[in-house]
Amino acid sequence: MMREITGIDIRSIASAVPQHTVGQDEFCKMFPREEVERIAQGVGIHTLRRAQNLSTVDLMVSACEQIFKSDTAGREDIDGLVVLTQTPPSWAPGASYQVHQRLGLREDCLNVDMVGGCNGYVAGIVHACAMVASGAATNVLVCTGDTMSKLVDFSERQLSMLFGDGASATLITQGAGSIRFLNRVDPTGGQALSIPLSYAETESGSVSATIGRLSMDGHSVMNFVLSRVPKLIADLLSVENSSNVKPTLSVFHQANAFIVGYLRRVVGIPEDKVVLSVDGYGNTSATSIPLAICSDRLSSTRDYSKTLLCGFGVGLNWGALVTDLSKTVRFPVIEIP
Repeated sequence: MMREITGIDIRSIASAVPQHTVGQDEFCKMFPREEVERIAQGVGIHTLRRAQNLSTVDLMVSACEQIFKSDTAGREDIDGLVVLTQTPPSWAPGASYQVHQRLGLREDCLNVDMVGGCNGYVAGIVHACAMVASGAATNVLVCTGDTMSKLVDFSERQLSMLFGDGASATLITQGAGSIRFLNRVDPTGGQALSIPLSYAETESGSVSATIGRLSMDGHSVMNFVLSRVPKLIADLLSVENSSNVKPTLSVFHQANAFIVGYLRRVVGIPEDKVVLSVDGYGNTSATSIPLAICSDRLSSTRDYSKTLLCGFGVGLNWGALVTDLSKTVRFPVIEIP
């Protein structure tokens, strides 16, 4: 069922990535060159970003500061904060509290921590818009960020050459705009893409917890994306097309170039109406959609008036929304040393 939230405005979007770049030369030191070239060609990722000593919060805060340097909002205006990450610097308090402290936000700011994986941006936007539309907040920052390189086993060539690090900040305020969205959840496929957490009792009787490495069943994940996501997009487009106004631009989760190309073709979207920016950054999980928007080299010539955003991943969960981003301030991507 299509849902709609009105009375909102997606005011601005900013993204931050680590300056450190890892490319094929580095990967060839770990894996056979033929394998490296085959994988890079297949996923369309020749270089990606790694955080090294930077934390997820470091990157999120840098993205937020971009917004505060403009006239879109000041930190004193923020009364809602939604933070989505799978790689927080600490288990408790949540990353939202660390972002809140680093930014110096108001004491009455409503903090929300979420784990949305690769559909996190769509889920976070829906959550923040609901907060604004309900009157719970008037100016909400949605922060996404992951340093997946800290959870990837570098002996796994498919994963180490796929996932990159990055963060974003999106400001949502009261306004005359709206979002229309669909979402789906299938928890039975949760083990296809997961980060395990295990508890164990020590010899002294205390309990310790260990966060495992990122685990991905590539075949199952690919089947999920190729079989389930196109129908969701088609359902959304069928409703949108009933008004004879087709989406002017589509931004899919930048899982890899093959998947983005497949989704574009199977739902019949022209290539020039789809943003692709996975090369140079890698799959940055929940940050990939806003990062694609901020790094869109054709941004000044594209029509963002009816933009389709679609995410899919861990859960398994997938969702899509349509909104107007034509007046949204889209800051260039900044690099953090």
